Amino acid sequence: MDIMATCLEVTGSAYPQKYNGNIIEPLEGLSLLPVLIGKKYEGHKTLAWEHEGGRAFRSGDWKISALRKGNWELVDLKSDRTGTRNLAVENPEKLKELTNLWNSWADKMGIEY
Repeated sequence: MDIMATCLEVTGSAYPQKYNGNIIEPLEGLSLLPVLIGKKYEGHKTLAWEHEGGRAFRSGDWKISALRKGNWELVDLKSDRTGTRNLAVENPEKLKELTNLWNSWADKMGIEY
């Protein structure tokens, strides 16, 4: 999470590689310190998340999301910032691209779906 990366940068701390003999997954977050001090912030190229079966993935202006056991919806946030128009039927290749990326991320994170 980006909060951890930010706290580490602010305090000058290092993220541990091991704890009690257990290997810790590398930190993937980016520090938000540039935002806090008024500098330019590039952010992540992609974002993926899951919570209690709900899932989503964002890449650029495109976002997919689905409720638990629901179908994926595809939204172009550039033209529809509030995500009210599901474009999944009109853009099957984009939907497939993003669902494949989400599935890869979920596999890496050990998420059952």
